[in-house]
This record gives sequence, structure tokens and C-alpha cells, in this order.
Amino acid sequence: MLVRRATTEDAEAFAGVVAAVAGEGDWILTEAPVDVPAFADRVRRAIGDGADALWVSEDGDRIVGATGLHATRAAGVASLGMSVVEAARGSGRGRQLLTAALEHAAESGLHKVELEVFVDNARAIALYAAFGFEVEGLRREHYLRRDGTRRSVLLMARIIGA
Repeated sequence: MLVRRATTEDAEAFAGVVAAVAGEGDWILTEAPVDVPAFADRVRRAIGDGADALWVSEDGDRIVGATGLHATRAAGVASLGMSVVEAARGSGRGRQLLTAALEHAAESGLHKVELEVFVDNARAIALYAAFGFEVEGLRREHYLRRDGTRRSVLLMARIIGA
């Protein structure tokens, strides 16, 4: 297992991971169908302009996980997004990706990392809690999905260096 900073050459594979997880319909805010070429273009731009810090998890020559710290409007605060394809879950990749992101947050002077997670995603909530993230709030029925359902999310965050 290798986790490394994403490069522009990883953009299509990064987008493919997000598309695969979105296709499951249960774990991330992004919904299927994902326009992979357009998403890959956004990944390339984010890497190129340095606005976001992105990582990938490799399984041999295949990328099976992706995470990113995304700039927010609040100085010193980044938003975390993470996706790991189903076949690679439970192998420690999420832990490795999260470790890389949090190390970067500390090294780059961020004071807080925040995220949103669906309230029924117990596995992700447990992972984030194990890394010191705390629940800061609930957005009840906040996200209207394409199928008409509404999803609630927990707001979780970790203070860096505290």
C-alpha cells in the first residue's frame, strides 16, 4: 500500500475513484453519474494552482483511494473529502490517507480540519473519531438527493496542534 501526493497525471484515476464511490449512492455527497473528464479537469486545476492538497492510495498500478484538503473561506481551515473504492475498504487505506492529510495540515499551518459525513456512515464516523475529530453539529435533512431523498450529515472537525 502506498499513499502519495496526487499529481496531474493521477487526475483521471482520482476522478474514477470518486465516481465509483458516488455510484454506490451511500457514502459521499457527490452523486452519480460523475462526469469523470470534467472532474479530472477540476483535479488538475486544483493541483496546478495549489488551492487543494490531494493524495492517492495505490494498489499496485491502480489507484483505489483519494483524499483532499480543500480551502475554505475561513483562514487556516480546510475541508476534508475522502473516497476509497469498495474492494479496498478495511485494508487501512483510509487511515493512511487521513494520516497524510493531517500531517500536511500540521506542517502547512492549518489550525482546523473539518468534514461532513452522512449520519449513517458509522465506519467513517468511527475512523474520524479515532483520529480526534469531534462532532460539532448536525445538518438535519440538509442534502436533497437527485432521487428526492434528503440526507443528514454530521459536522466533524479536528483542531490541529491542540
